[in-house]
Amino acid sequence: MADFNINKEVVGKLRFQPEEAFGNLCRGYLKSVECVMHDISKTKENGDISNWEFAGYSIPTLSFKFEQHKATATDKDRYFEHYEKVIGNVKSAENGGGNIETKTLDALYESMWSRIKHIHDCFVGKPNYKSISSNKEVEKAGKTLYSNYADAAKTTETTLKAFEVFFTAIAKAFNEGEGKKDIFTNVLLWIKVVSEYKSHKYLVFPTFTGTGFVEAARDKVKSTLTFSPSESVLLQASKATAPTTPTVSNDLSPELKAQLGMV
Repeated sequence: MADFNINKEVVGKLRFQPEEAFGNLCRGYLKSVECVMHDISKTKENGDISNWEFAGYSIPTLSFKFEQHKATATDKDRYFEHYEKVIGNVKSAENGGGNIETKTLDALYESMWSRIKHIHDCFVGKPNYKSISSNKEVEKAGKTLYSNYADAAKTTETTLKAFEVFFTAIAKAFNEGEGKKDIFTNVLLWIKVVSEYKSHKYLVFPTFTGTGFVEAARDKVKSTLTFSPSESVLLQASKATAPTTPTVSNDLSPELKAQLGMV
């Protein structure tokens, strides 16, 4: 029987549209930061039992939602969402199983924190800004997560809980700056998004922070954000040959790559 949902959305949200006049950067606003939980099925779409380590669990995700700036009153609403997701520990069966190599985990965790810190730091000097470096809650949660991620004895449950506490603390840092007010409302940003490096079907933040991908806009001052030769904003309906782009490893499971936006 069909389910009646009075709040059903029947029109998809329009995606960010890079602006040629500004070197294919976007202008926009951070609208929300939150830790959200998602239930993961124990079975794949084809009915097979999933061997992904987080199958059957509720997993936390750190969600950043942006809205594109409107140059005119007739411009349509456009949105962009970025997610930081749980990083797994186990290789796929196809790659021999067992724990992912520590050097791979090092790169994944380093990149995750760099992206989060970069987004937060772009609000330095804005009303209500409070340094995340001085946030004891974030520091405690981060040290707990980062000191144990390569521990072979850790469990799925402890991993998920550590990520939930960490993501919740990060979201709180964005939403409760000075005076318990958020640090991002009405702050115009330069935003760099690129074609997802393998499929070219959607726009994403660069996997690695590099020279940056968000920056607070200043009146009559050009952005310092730039694109590397391998980065493009062009989307394609079908998969294309991936450009030469740094990757952290090839020993990640297909499920984890999907979670990280790498497939």
